[in-house]
Amino acid sequence: RDAARIRMARSMLLEPASFTFADAIEAATAIADSQTRLIQNAMESMIQNLLPEDHVVLSGQGEMLARRVLDYMNWDPQIVSLKEIVGADLSRVAPAHAVAKIAQQIL
Repeated sequence: RDAARIRMARSMLLEPASFTFADAIEAATAIADSQTRLIQNAMESMIQNLLPEDHVVLSGQGEMLARRVLDYMNWDPQIVSLKEIVGADLSRVAPAHAVAKIAQQIL
């Protein structure tokens, strides 16, 4: 936890010694809220054309944020969690693997 607090302070160009754990929690909450709103706004127009039974595939470290966005949007699609299916390590590299497979088909 302390290492995360120090990393966050440095990423904000602050002196870690003056950046408390409470400051880190407050900053992390604000960042997560901002990310949620940005992603939600980007997805709003997209989901107007989707059906309720549509599926969403979640992978990588953003899975928690993606679930939060879906909750905020009051959209309840079928969720496929690669983390639950193949584990956290493989889930993290799934986007890169997908891009490689697409590139392989094109090239």
